[in-house]
Amino acid sequence: MTDSIDKKDVLAEIKHLEFLSYGTAQIFEKRANSLKVLRAWLTFLGIVLPITVGGVYLSFSKSAELMEWTVTLAGIIGIFQLILSTWALVSGWDSKYESAIKSMQGNTTIYNRCKRFSNTPPNDDVELVKGYNQILNDAEMQELIDLAQHVSQKEKQYAYVSALGFYGGSCHACEQSPNKLNKATVCPSCGQKKVKLS
Repeated sequence: MTDSIDKKDVLAEIKHLEFLSYGTAQIFEKRANSLKVLRAWLTFLGIVLPITVGGVYLSFSKSAELMEWTVTLAGIIGIFQLILSTWALVSGWDSKYESAIKSMQGNTTIYNRCKRFSNTPPNDDVELVKGYNQILNDAEMQELIDLAQHVSQKEKQYAYVSALGFYGGSCHACEQSPNKLNKATVCPSCGQKKVKLS
């Protein structure tokens, strides 16, 4: 079994897994950051609204006109907060945030393992195959977890372009590099768009 092992092929596959894991980690980092901001706004509104109304009431309770204006404004903001809270519950922002963090961590772990493996590959063929199979199994398990989170085509393109940019590569379809400004066309594979130069 180990007689037919081509070390170059194994290391090329590990480099490919490293590339994919880096890009996928970028998807979930972006998701987690977006959800973090939304959750922070929701928490902020939940705290600031009652404090503001209470503070205005304590400070200006004698001014009926100001109180009427404050209650109206608080009601509008309260409705917005209620809609946002309902959306957060229905969409499952908390669970999506936790899943995005776990996927980002899992893909980063695979990326680091691939990088370490390709920088210092085992000399022994048995150890090479064993290490490769462990990384491959972990990458396949992480892929199943990631697929359950419904990664969109746009996110896949984002991952691909992020990894191309990080590794200094070019798209296999349009041969454009995200690190250069001379994008000639919109690519259906990587999603890079034509840059208008002034």
